[in-house]
Amino acid sequence: MRLPRAERAFHKTPRDWKNDINFFRLGVVCSFVETELDVKYIEDQREVQQILYTNPSDLFVNGVMDTRRGTCGNMAVLHLALGWRLGWPVSLACIGSHFILRYDDGTVTHNIEATQADYGGFRSSPDDVYLREHRLPRLAIDCGSDLRALTARETVGAFLGLRGRHMRDTGRFQEAQADYQLARWLYPNSRRLYIDAMALAVPQGAKLFESGELGSPESLLGALYADYGYKSVTVSATATAFAPAIRVD
Repeated sequence: MRLPRAERAFHKTPRDWKNDINFFRLGVVCSFVETELDVKYIEDQREVQQILYTNPSDLFVNGVMDTRRGTCGNMAVLHLALGWRLGWPVSLACIGSHFILRYDDGTVTHNIEATQADYGGFRSSPDDVYLREHRLPRLAIDCGSDLRALTARETVGAFLGLRGRHMRDTGRFQEAQADYQLARWLYPNSRRLYIDAMALAVPQGAKLFESGELGSPESLLGALYADYGYKSVTVSATATAFAPAIRVD
């Protein structure tokens, strides 16, 4: 009953909502999650740039359901579950390590932020804005990694990637590797999963091979240099990309 009542406001000023009743409905659900359910971003994580996810409840939907506090990893999933329950064509979408809700009915798409509680409540930005804010190239979309509706298979892969992140952050590296390998099989075009999996695979090579032996990190470096030569990527940028404690979002 809440949506039909709320839709009276849409019909008064449809231009405020892109003349799209579905866009308005998405806003109503975001408002409901924030004001009625009191779901907000975990306060002490809101402004941090790096974090270790030692508590799996910070990443999975059980955490936000139990505490009403979460991150993009579980807040977007809560919005997804509500959208599915309403029969809407919504899915998860990735922007680097960040998760959003994406509405896509085959004609119209809307990107919906799930983490905007206390920051305006409802935000929807076009793809180019997200690319700019997250400093991603257009290739992130063109290769099939970012800013598109994930399939059910890819969604499971994304969840396994989150579990791999928890395993890595708690020092369970072999379990993390197994999760990332399966996650990449399910969601092979994910740029973020590629980065995270490689960050674990390279140190593992140092344990399996002698220095300079084929398969060691040094041999990988030599092969990369032979194929690609020196690229103008700063050490700091590379270190940031592979940082073990980078925020999910």
